[in-house]
Parts: sequence; structure tokens; C-alpha cells
Amino acid sequence: MNDNVLIIIFDKKQIRSFLESKAFDKVLENSGLKSRILFTNRLLPSSEENQKYVLFPNMPAVLKRSGSLLGSSLLWRKRYQTVAHLRRAVFSFAPRKIRQENTYHIYLDENAISEITRLFVRILSIKYLYITLRFMRTWLVLRFLKRTFSDLNLELGDYQAAFVPYSGHLSPYFDDFVNFFQHHGIKTIGVQENWDNLSSKAFIDCNPDVFCVWGEQSAGHLKNVHSLFDTKIVITGSPRMQPYYLSNSEYKDVQRIPPNLAKKIVSPYILFTGTGDGLDDEHILNTIFESIGDIGNLQLVYRPHPSVRRPISHEVMKEFILKGLIVDDHESSRGVFYHVGLIMNAQLIINQFSTMLVETLLCNKKILLPGFISRKVKFDYIDACKSWDHLIGISALPNVFISSSRGNFKTDFIKALASEYQDSSKGANWLSAKIDVSEKFLEALK
Repeated sequence: MNDNVLIIIFDKKQIRSFLESKAFDKVLENSGLKSRILFTNRLLPSSEENQKYVLFPNMPAVLKRSGSLLGSSLLWRKRYQTVAHLRRAVFSFAPRKIRQENTYHIYLDENAISEITRLFVRILSIKYLYITLRFMRTWLVLRFLKRTFSDLNLELGDYQAAFVPYSGHLSPYFDDFVNFFQHHGIKTIGVQENWDNLSSKAFIDCNPDVFCVWGEQSAGHLKNVHSLFDTKIVITGSPRMQPYYLSNSEYKDVQRIPPNLAKKIVSPYILFTGTGDGLDDEHILNTIFESIGDIGNLQLVYRPHPSVRRPISHEVMKEFILKGLIVDDHESSRGVFYHVGLIMNAQLIINQFSTMLVETLLCNKKILLPGFISRKVKFDYIDACKSWDHLIGISALPNVFISSSRGNFKTDFIKALASEYQDSSKGANWLSAKIDVSEKFLEALK
């Protein structure tokens, strides 16, 4: 039996999560000479040269759009599976009146999706319409992928297995590649990319042979949310988390405060990490400054989300800097392990329920989670904390503090700051196992 493998990369974040972290290095070292990493969507940098890298052509627009439409329709059809999926489906695809009555902490531009598209999504969620379109599209996708592999001189018979990351997006790539490789007798291995991918995003519409998940929590989501009872589950941990618990020499530098910030940080500091939409970052920063004013000898470091969609304006940021804010916006701050040292050396981390929570708990640091936002909505982070599958029970873990309102924040802030550090890594191990990811990827091949 051959030992060549394929690794599929179809999103920029996957380059950071899996390649920059060297998660697949051992797999490639122990596999055949024909093993390849396929980059779709022209993600491969022109300056990057590696004999194992292959640039995969874009999928035709009609297949991409129809795939996204099917993913959206499946989300709408199965929306009652979990509260998180119901919230996401309603604010994305429900009729206007229902959307206006049910507002959420997650922001979506009303003009991002047309009312006609929303109507199509709801109509195509009808079971037999969905099955018919899915059957027709799958036939076209299989033909396209087979022809593409042939054009790239990649013989499918040469490959034993294929790793396909799962990002939870309403895109067709995961299901398409899994279905295609299984059609040609190649073992398919799904790989969880982020913490909430399996619990609150989209639905999987295929059956990978193996699925690599972060921890026991996500293993449960794979069965309870996606009903993948026949898929073998391998708990691998997350490649992005390894510097928090492995003592490998390669991680020693990233466990320190980044050099460009070390010059500015001269006293104990609080780290606030922003969200992807960025809408509430300014609001939370103002709230923190109001609370930190009476406490001397504390600095505040703000790390905007690497892909923030609505950054704080330049004028407002200048005002924050005059107050003493240290902004982590260095050109290298997008690196997968760049922020590790910032977390490991902070007195307290403040974050709105992102994956940073898992990272913080793995290194036994304290985290304060603001459950409020600047906008008036029906369902906020407190609602999510009580009803979203990956957040239920988080408040019971050591080192976790939740502030339900801006009025309570100062009290909660002082309480979190004054509390003793506890061992939270055992609880975090349930979210993301503290093991060598590369070794587990090798295990998934067996």
C-alpha cells in the first residue's frame, strides 16, 4: 500500500494554523515522495517555492456559488439542531421582520445578503429540492476535480489519504473534497481548524473516515451536532496551542513578550484582545480605562484581531495612546505564535469569548469575559454563554470571570485581578488536549 498523502489548504487562516505551525511536518517526513499540499484560491505566495506545493485552480464560479447556497440552505433546514445554529440562521436568512425582532451580539451588514438570496436559501432548504440540487452539483464537482487532478499530473491511485481542514464556513470545499476522495477510494481525514467550528457555524454534509478534533468537547459536537457516528474520532489537540504546554526549545522565544513590545512594557500589564468584527473594541477599552484608573502601576495592552473588519479609527486610537494604551499592531503580529508570550506574561486577559479563552486557560492565566456590548440587542454574550454548546459550562472553569454588564465591570475587574491563579489547564484539556499534534496526525493515518 502506498504512503503518499494529500493536504488541502483552501483558506488563508489554514496556512497560519497548519503550515506556519508546522503541524503536518511529521506527516510529510514520514510519507511518500509524491505527497503534496494543494493550495486553492491562489493562496500560494509567488515567492514560496517547495516541491510539495501545488497550486490548485479555482473552482468555477457556478460551483462555488451553488455550494455556498447549499451550505446556507442546510443551515436553515437544520437550524433547530442547536441554539447557536438557530441564532446564526435567523440573523442571516430569516425574513426582515423576524431579523429585526431578533438582534444578536454578532453583527451582519443588512446589505451583505439580498432579500432574494435569503428567499432562495429558505426555499432550497425544502428536503427534496435540496437533495436534487445537491445530487446534480456533486456530479459536476466530481467531474471538475477529476479533470483538474489529471491536468496537474496527480494520479489519484498514488495516494493513501487526504487531510481536509474543516473551518465551519458556508463554503463547499470541505464536503466536495471529502466526497471526491472517498469516491476514488482515498481515506479522508477531516481536521478541526478552530474551537467553535463544530458547534456554532455550519453543518457537515459528508462522512469523513476520520476526524481530528481538539478535545473531548469537540468530539461530542461531532456526534451530537453533526451525527457523524460512523466517523473515527482522533483527539489531536490544536497546533496553535502547543507552545502553552510543550517545553520544546523551538517555543522558548515565543513564550517571551515580543521584542517590539518588551521595550514599551515596563510594569505588570492587562491584555485586551479584540474581536473580528471590532465593533465593541472601543467600548470595552473605554470601560477598562474607567476601571484601571484607581489602580496604579498597571499598563494596558490592546491587541486588535489580526483580521478585524471594523478597526478603531485613527483619531480615536491616538486618544487611547495618549492615555497610555500600548497597541500591538506590529507587522509580524499576524504570526501564529506571535501573541503567545503576551498571554503567558499578562496579569489578566480580557476577551469577548474567542479562542483566546482556551489559550489563556491552558497556561493557567486569568481571563475576564465582558458579556455586554455597546449596542442594544435581544441576545448578547450572556445568552450565548448559557445556550451555545461550546460555551456552556465555561463559567465553572478555574480562572474564568464573567462580567454581565458595564455597571458591574469595575467590581468584576478588581475581583479577577485580586484573585489567586488556579490550575485551569486540566479543564482546558477538555477543550483542547495537551498532546503532540503532529504525532496524533500520524496516528490518524493508521
